[in-house]
Amino acid sequence: MRPAHLLAVLVSALLGAGLGVAGGLVTGSSHHVRDPLGLGIPLVNQDCSNKSVIVIATGSTSSGLAAAVAAAKPGSARYLETAHSCRTAWVRPGRDPRRYVAYLGPYSHVVNACLERMTVEHQGDPVVILSSGSTEPVQCLCHLSYTSSPVLRSGETGVLESMYVWALQDLLTHLGRNPEAHINGRYDTQTIEEVKQFQQDHAPPANGVVNRATWQTLVSRACNRYPY
Repeated sequence: MRPAHLLAVLVSALLGAGLGVAGGLVTGSSHHVRDPLGLGIPLVNQDCSNKSVIVIATGSTSSGLAAAVAAAKPGSARYLETAHSCRTAWVRPGRDPRRYVAYLGPYSHVVNACLERMTVEHQGDPVVILSSGSTEPVQCLCHLSYTSSPVLRSGETGVLESMYVWALQDLLTHLGRNPEAHINGRYDTQTIEEVKQFQQDHAPPANGVVNRATWQTLVSRACNRYPY
């Protein structure tokens, strides 16, 4: 074989090997998922995009997130580092954010996040807006039609109703009528008395039954105070 031909073969072989290595690196990187806690889901930090997410767990270690991640629909959950994501309301005001947040989303419209949040699977899970101006979680009753809210009355609180009791108590807290420590999802004596007082002031009769008229008045009076 002539030297020129030998040189061409060697160059071709080297180029092929180099491209093969490069291709392997690219392929490998495309399959690499950053998962520092070993939860089996990707870590995807979120910028301030004004989209929304459902927070399903917070924690500083894997143990704080593992149960919620395991209960989520396969492929639906992600987690992020709060220090490297949007500085938003990952927790209620006055509480220290944990290092990691497991979440669903992001959702382009907060209504979509709230529709998912107001299901049995996500009872108590807050929705947050990915905005640096957000100081507290979203009040989903302010984004959903009050006509779909169930009637709440003493002795008739199932799992679905309990989710709305949480939201009701949150609204009453925002109106200065319920202490934050009393957001418990139970339509108990204290909540009934708070509802009666609200009805007496704004939505008679004061019978402690949260029907469509009471929901409408609550939402109209409370939601204009929420930034989101």
